[in-house]
Amino acid sequence: MRVKPVDPNAVIHDPHTKRRLPAEGDDVPESTFWVRRLRAGEIVRIDEGAPVGNEPVQPLTTRGGK
Repeated sequence: MRVKPVDPNAVIHDPHTKRRLPAEGDDVPESTFWVRRLRAGEIVRIDEGAPVGNEPVQPLTTRGGK
């Protein structure tokens, strides 16, 4: 899974590699350590190609203009 820290200044180290999780995110295994970080709100999942930030969203409509 691909994750990034919620706070770009946070220091979160991978328990196996001992490397810091970069602010722009990185691929990590879906282990109990990373799932706990997700649940604690320290990191968020990011998807490749997904919108990042607060881009405006067009509402979906199911009917014509009447």
